[in-house]
Amino acid sequence: MRLIRKNTVLHCLLITCLISVFLNLSPATVFAGGGENGAKNVILFIGDGMGWAQVVVARNFVHGAGGELNMERLEHSGYVSTFSLQSLITDSAAAATAMATGHKTVNGVIGQSVHGEEYKTILEIARDMGKSTGLVTTTEVTHATPAAFAAHEDSRERSGAIAEDYLRSSRPDVIMGGGLQVWTAVPLKEARDMGYKVVFTKEELERLDAANTDKLLGLFDTGRMSFAMDRRMDEPSLIDMSLKALGILSKNQEGFFLLIEGGLIDHAGHNNDNRAVLYDTIAFDETVGAVTEWLKTNSLSDKTLVIVTSDHETGGLAVTGPKNYLPKRGDKVEIKWVSGHHTAVDVPIWAQGPGAEKVNGRMDNTEIFGLMRDAIETAAVVERP
Repeated sequence: MRLIRKNTVLHCLLITCLISVFLNLSPATVFAGGGENGAKNVILFIGDGMGWAQVVVARNFVHGAGGELNMERLEHSGYVSTFSLQSLITDSAAAATAMATGHKTVNGVIGQSVHGEEYKTILEIARDMGKSTGLVTTTEVTHATPAAFAAHEDSRERSGAIAEDYLRSSRPDVIMGGGLQVWTAVPLKEARDMGYKVVFTKEELERLDAANTDKLLGLFDTGRMSFAMDRRMDEPSLIDMSLKALGILSKNQEGFFLLIEGGLIDHAGHNNDNRAVLYDTIAFDETVGAVTEWLKTNSLSDKTLVIVTSDHETGGLAVTGPKNYLPKRGDKVEIKWVSGHHTAVDVPIWAQGPGAEKVNGRMDNTEIFGLMRDAIETAAVVERP
């Protein structure tokens, strides 16, 4: 019996060595979980404040009643519950923390428990695996949603501390959005000293050569950026920022993690602004289309898990008409708002790529973290101790 066991072990070691030589790996290198359902890259889209009604409003305007938005064309779909640890109605800090870490926390807290225990985020996991990482948003770059992926603070209001967390702890390779007022002279100098190229306008971003840029900090407004319908000529669009981020991050042979937030859908909801919620939802969806097309063009679709979802719904938006008429492309539907605040309704989720088949029916927002982590860990090549 011992001889059989010894021969079996030797036989397995021989096979491992032969496979390693064939794959040009060292004998100590093994695949974790194979790679059949693994993702080299993860792109998470969050339409902040985007519920089902916001999607319906945009869909009808762009395509008419029978059409589909870009996000609705992704292969798998479901819906997500959003409650926080102690409240049926979440805020962006708690909801984003749930997606980033897999843990519920209380409203207002970033990347940690109510007792101060720091939760490791999907961005930090990707970074530790050697992947490049990025945050792109139309709000301030230190706003609650991006902050939950790269900072650990007891209050979302601690913007200066969140900026310091970015530079001194999580170190995303790409950070783009608004919020220049938070980055006083000292953090900007620190960012430059760390190798970040810093840009402030659309023109500067366009001139930037992604091939020669490894770290980028883009700050395009003192506070949040403009609504899509009001965007200034010197301000890049969400598409502009996202594609530049992809050009930088995708150079890493180990892969990347990228968060893309359409953050002003939420602001439009708080304001009960019909036009702003329409055009910012459309701009968010157009970014989904541009990014998925970029992945296809660059032969990365089958290596990239793409998830599109929301942190919560804002405004209690309802589509109430038109009655006895099907809207055609360009028609605006009739809507009503019931609140100027967040609501507790479930939000949509769509996904495609390796691991996306797990998006099916109801999910909790904490499950999105596990979906992303499992996808990149399945595809990872790890070293034996």
